[in-house]
Amino acid sequence: MKGIVLCCIALVLGHASSQVVEKCRTDTFPPPEDTELDTVIVNLDLDAEERWKAAIAPAQKDIVALIDVITDQFNKYVLEAADFAFDILLNTLPEPYQSEIKGIASVLELPPGQVCLYNIFYELFTVCTSIIQEDAHGQLYHARNLDFGLFLGWDNGNDTWLMSEKLRKIVRNVDYQQNGKSVYQSVSFLGYVGLLTAVKPDTFTVTVNERFNKEGGFIGIYRWLIGDRNEKWMGFLTPRYYGPSWQLQ
Repeated sequence: MKGIVLCCIALVLGHASSQVVEKCRTDTFPPPEDTELDTVIVNLDLDAEERWKAAIAPAQKDIVALIDVITDQFNKYVLEAADFAFDILLNTLPEPYQSEIKGIASVLELPPGQVCLYNIFYELFTVCTSIIQEDAHGQLYHARNLDFGLFLGWDNGNDTWLMSEKLRKIVRNVDYQQNGKSVYQSVSFLGYVGLLTAVKPDTFTVTVNERFNKEGGFIGIYRWLIGDRNEKWMGFLTPRYYGPSWQLQ
């Protein structure tokens, strides 16, 4: 079974397209008013399988379209094997993330294994950059770019990665609440339960960035599968309940 999971991961990487150089843009900041993000609330007092449902239901079609970009890389038989393998992987993930992913899958009406693959995708395509800048008045600014799912299809008409186009439609400000009060906030993709960009108001901000290395990505997934639970998921790295995008919650 471990071999099936690793083969599926290798196939994802094997379908990666050649890098395309994007054109330099100068019109992205300040962002246009029509790009202002909506805010959704995730109520942490609800059961894990229920807390994301209200947030993602209105965007069901857009989230499914994004996951289709990933699964379209496989033929029917490979996809069936991937669904089976990642469903097994899902059942090894820590709570409450395992149950949250299963709840999201039920709303999207997708196999849980496909939603699991979406949620660990950052482990495979690891880039991103963050900067911190202080102005003359001592005000700090924390900024980042988020490279998520590079190399999965190039849209020649719009000169951009196909996955980037799908991601834009599901980016939201997420307000995590307990007892009716905000405990932290994030800018994230609907259906993704980890934290890659987050802020605890008046306390700190955090961004997760990663680089390719010989023992990263699928090597870490393999170690997890053979029982090494000392490995950390980058997507679940920031403090939440478990350990580094899962520990901030």
